Amino acid sequence: MAIQRIFRKYSASIIKTINEFEYQHITTQYEDQALNLLSHSFVKYEDLTGYLKIPEHIFKEFGGDILNNYKGRELSVVCIHKPTSEVCGVILSNGFSQHHPEKYSKIVEEYFSNVFILLNDLESKFTEVIGKDLDKVCHIFTIAVDEKWKGNQIGLNLCVATEDIARNQELKFIKVELTSPISQRICLNQLRYEKLAEIKYDEFIHEGVKLFPGLDGNAVLAYKPIT
Repeated sequence: MAIQRIFRKYSASIIKTINEFEYQHITTQYEDQALNLLSHSFVKYEDLTGYLKIPEHIFKEFGGDILNNYKGRELSVVCIHKPTSEVCGVILSNGFSQHHPEKYSKIVEEYFSNVFILLNDLESKFTEVIGKDLDKVCHIFTIAVDEKWKGNQIGLNLCVATEDIARNQELKFIKVELTSPISQRICLNQLRYEKLAEIKYDEFIHEGVKLFPGLDGNAVLAYKPIT
C-alpha cells in the first residue's frame, strides 16, 4: 500500500495531528521526556546497546548531542498523546554536512567508540553513492516508540514526518543506520529505503579484532532520495 503524504509543510512546532496523536518538532517542553523515552527504550530493548552495557544516562547524553548538532532540532520529531501530554515516540535526526561535523561529548565517544567505528565503515558506502551532495542529507540516528503505544504506526509516521521536513528544507537524501529488525522493516519494506551496506555484528573486524563477538544481528545502512 502506498504511504500517503499526511504531513503539512514545515512551518510551526506542530506538524500534524492524527487521531489522539500530535507530531511536532522537539521543544524544551518535551525534550527531557523524549530523551528519557529514547534512552530507556534503547537500553532495555536494543541488543547492541545492551551488549555494550551503555547506561541510560549516557544514551540520554548521546541524544542531547544529536539535538545540538547541525539542524538537530529542526529535523527531530516527537509524537505526543494529546489527552495526557505524554511523549509516545521520538525520532532524532540532524543534517549531515562536511562543513558541520557531528560532535559528541568525551564520555559519549568513550562508550560509543566501537559503534562509531562500525558506522564509519558503513559511511564509506554512502559517500560513494552521494558524492558531491553530502551537504544535502538528513541523517536519521534513532527511532524509539514507547512499548504501550506500539500498534499505532507511530514509528512509521515519525519517519514520514522527517521525510517531509527534509523535503521542505530542500534536502536531497535521507540516510539511516538500522540496528533493529523493527526499524529495518519500517524503512526497507514500508518506506522503500534502499539498502547500501550490511554488516553482521559477530563478523565485524577492525584492525584485526572482532568488536562485537557473539552478538547476533546486523546493522544496515539505507538511504532514500527525497522526491
